[in-house]
Amino acid sequence: RTWPYQMLLDERDHVSYPDATETDDGRILIVYDRERYAAREILLAAVTEEDIMAGHCVSGQCLLKTVINQASG
Repeated sequence: RTWPYQMLLDERDHVSYPDATETDDGRILIVYDRERYAAREILLAAVTEEDIMAGHCVSGQCLLKTVINQASG
């Protein structure tokens, strides 16, 4: 059975390789990369089921496009 809700986490081009986990308090943490050979960013999104059902951030816990690492060189 498919869950009928969806939410766009990052509208920019060249984002990929998401990995997600759910915390004990129900938040869904998603880590992904953007522009692996240019921007070289690793980003974090934190959402709730409520956010996903609304299709955008509605909870006070929502966090999108947060850079958590950027490669140098």
